Amino acid sequence: GLPSPSEGNQFQLWVIADGKPVDLGVLDKDSTFTPKIPLNVTDIQAFAITLEPEGGSKVPTLEQLYVIGNV
Repeated sequence: GLPSPSEGNQFQLWVIADGKPVDLGVLDKDSTFTPKIPLNVTDIQAFAITLEPEGGSKVPTLEQLYVIGNV
């Protein structure tokens, strides 16, 4: 149930591992997930979805945090 992203933005999926955000990829305009190359991520505490500039960001924009959940 995410809203449509504003023009020039995409939703981006993150995990919080070892207390740090790790980029897992972006959702396209149809909310289809395009994952990055698989990462060996361990000790995941949470996941999150943020609204970022198109193409994604290196760090999450917490002011545009839409979903967060503990694992």
